[in-house]
Amino acid sequence: MIKYLDATFTKVNKLAGVNMTIPKATKSKLKLSRYFTTTLGVGGVTLGVINSSIPLLVLGTISTISSIATTIEIRKM
Repeated sequence: MIKYLDATFTKVNKLAGVNMTIPKATKSKLKLSRYFTTTLGVGGVTLGVINSSIPLLVLGTISTISSIATTIEIRKM
């Protein structure tokens, strides 16, 4: 999925006339991202449940789903 998005962004940048290089995702960068989003996700869900805050609960859930998707992408590399 990451390779597909990189190719799409490169095509869009060429069509728009923008000269921009997109950094390549490596396993180490993805692992760091996974740890960060997992921490934010667990914290958001925990605070959302404790404070009965729906926005925090939703953001924590989205962040947790993002860490799961990142884990799948790491396994594909």
